[in-house]
Amino acid sequence: MSADLFICPKEDAAPITVEQIRERFISAGLPCTIETHDEPWIAFADHESDLVFTIEADGRAGSAVMQASSDDDPAFGERVFSVFESFGWSYIEDTF
Repeated sequence: MSADLFICPKEDAAPITVEQIRERFISAGLPCTIETHDEPWIAFADHESDLVFTIEADGRAGSAVMQASSDDDPAFGERVFSVFESFGWSYIEDTF
């Protein structure tokens, strides 16, 4: 079982690219890679959950959907959201 969780920048968040977000995850001990399908994705090593991003015209990340897998430990999700919080993004409850 999985869930889709919507994550977006708060009003005062500085612009950030998917590559910069990936670097933040790696710095936080969450190894990951960027994959490109129709949109850029961040795939985490040893986890089923991933992130799919929308990209704004200027190249910055506009929002993300975490395709969260119930096979991943809940502490993993907390770590992911903590990294997003560190640069001014937050999970929007009840969006899906």
